[in-house]
Amino acid sequence: MFANAVGVAELASAAGDHGARRTSSRRIAERIRAAALAHLWDDDTHFFYPQRAGDDVRAPIRELHGFFPFTTRLAPDEPRYTAALAALVDPDEFWARYPPVITSQKHYRTWTWEMDGLTRNIAPHPISMGARTLLQAIKHYHTSRDHAGSTSWS
Repeated sequence: MFANAVGVAELASAAGDHGARRTSSRRIAERIRAAALAHLWDDDTHFFYPQRAGDDVRAPIRELHGFFPFTTRLAPDEPRYTAALAALVDPDEFWARYPPVITSQKHYRTWTWEMDGLTRNIAPHPISMGARTLLQAIKHYHTSRDHAGSTSWS
């Protein structure tokens, strides 16, 4: 929804509409950004988590979807948020041999249900979105090596 609102604002601007449609779409995008940052972002773990709409309970598992705010550039280019990108290239989290995983390996290993020999930690669409996220992160986000030695993107 954020990307759609930004796209409508950009389209309105390109079509010469610098008035109400562009302004309204930008306001919608900013409201969506503010809501996502307030409800989906976790400052303690530096990650975006899914949450149920009915009761706002956050799912305590890292999924590839947690990087999608970077794909759409919803996440601000600030160290507070870009810290999440380190998990994308962490072998204990998402970085794996092909095919890439869609759930943090650290979280995935703690699940206890029977998996009948299948890993079930891969899916084509999220994997392609993960690749798109990686491209957007390299192109639009800046991070630097922190004191713990995490990966530098810049």
